[in-house]
Amino acid sequence: MSVLFLLLVLLLPDLSAHAGGWDQCKGCHDGTFAPDAKALKQKYRTADDFVKAAQKSDESLMKHFKKNEDLLRNAARDIGLKE
Repeated sequence: MSVLFLLLVLLLPDLSAHAGGWDQCKGCHDGTFAPDAKALKQKYRTADDFVKAAQKSDESLMKHFKKNEDLLRNAARDIGLKE
C-alpha cells in the first residue's frame, strides 16, 4: 500500500498537464488524509489566503504543488473561494 502511495505522489507532477485545479488535490484532500474542500473553504476566506497557506506548507507532499500558483488559484476557484 505504501509503495502504491509513493508511486502516486511521484507521478502526480506528471499528471498536472492532464488535470487542473481541485481535481489534482482531492485525492489527498479527502477529509481523512488532509482537509477536504468544505473544511478548506471554511478555513480560508479568499483565494489569496488559500494560495499563501499552500505555499507556506511544510508538508512534503505539497512540494510540487506549492510552486504552481495557477493550479492553486484554480483549486481555490473550484472549491468556491473568491479572488
